[in-house]
Amino acid sequence: MLRLAALGGGVGSIVGIGMFLAQVPLASIFTKDPAVVKQVLMTMPMVAVFMPLDSLASIMDGSLMAAKQTDYLSAVQIIGAGFQARRGELCDEGN
Repeated sequence: MLRLAALGGGVGSIVGIGMFLAQVPLASIFTKDPAVVKQVLMTMPMVAVFMPLDSLASIMDGSLMAAKQTDYLSAVQIIGAGFQARRGELCDEGN
């Protein structure tokens, strides 16, 4: 699993750096609307920074599922859903 984590972290880092360096061409593939491109360029750096972490999390999820140790994954999903529901309630109160 350590080799997979190193490989995934390395590939995730390369993809994240590529996304960061090629923000405008990537956004231009999907839209020509300047307002949409502006929004994409505001969020793309955050996506690129978290790409290595996402790849490591995916490897850990797959490893835990292969080992049939899904209790942790279930707990993370339930807690995450609770946080998202609460955040949605807070956003609705602000409107």
